[in-house]
Amino acid sequence: MKLPLLLLAGLLCTMQVFADDLDEFNLDDLIEEDFDESAEELLRQFEQKNSHKDLERENEIAAQLAAEAKDQQNSILNPVVEIDPCEKMHCGAGRVCQVHGTEAKCVCIPECPEEPEARRHVCTNRNETWLSDCAVYRQRCLCATNAPGCLNPENSHVHIDYYGPCHEHKTCSEEDMKDFPRRMRDWLFNVMRDLAERDELTEHYMQMELEAETNMTRRWANAAVWEWCDLD
Repeated sequence: MKLPLLLLAGLLCTMQVFADDLDEFNLDDLIEEDFDESAEELLRQFEQKNSHKDLERENEIAAQLAAEAKDQQNSILNPVVEIDPCEKMHCGAGRVCQVHGTEAKCVCIPECPEEPEARRHVCTNRNETWLSDCAVYRQRCLCATNAPGCLNPENSHVHIDYYGPCHEHKTCSEEDMKDFPRRMRDWLFNVMRDLAERDELTEHYMQMELEAETNMTRRWANAAVWEWCDLD
């Protein structure tokens, strides 16, 4: 009977000691400690992930800047030269160069500026006063190409006689009639020379004008040939 009582008393003592130990051990502290470690681990992972993203972004920016620098260097060392198709295209009076795709073509001037001053007006070989030399050349181009706007098909051979409004025709005296052949020859050559200086003659007539400049015997003949062929 005494033995069981002793065992029971020992068991009670052991339980009391275990209970005291439990009191000393704070469960809240344990939970809080585990929470702090988990939060720190999550924060560390978050910072590590953001650090990787920042590094990737910096690498992308660096690669983009390097590519732009390389393109800029290439543009300096190997500049792209845009070629104007009209640069070497020569168009005569009354025409301008226009680009259609990659092809350059001479076309009639779309419009001429207004010239209100009478001294800018011109008189043609048809004894007609035009507002400007541009208007005469444009009309000649339109008629030569059968384009809309041609007022008279004969205007394909029109040219400027002199600057200023046309003068009223007067009756020539006997002396004027005798001097007419010489004046006509001089006038024809002067017109031919004027057109050559403006680069408005074809290559064939440019050669004839050059020959007339160096050979007096050909001056009147070449000018007459040019005029009659131009009127043909």
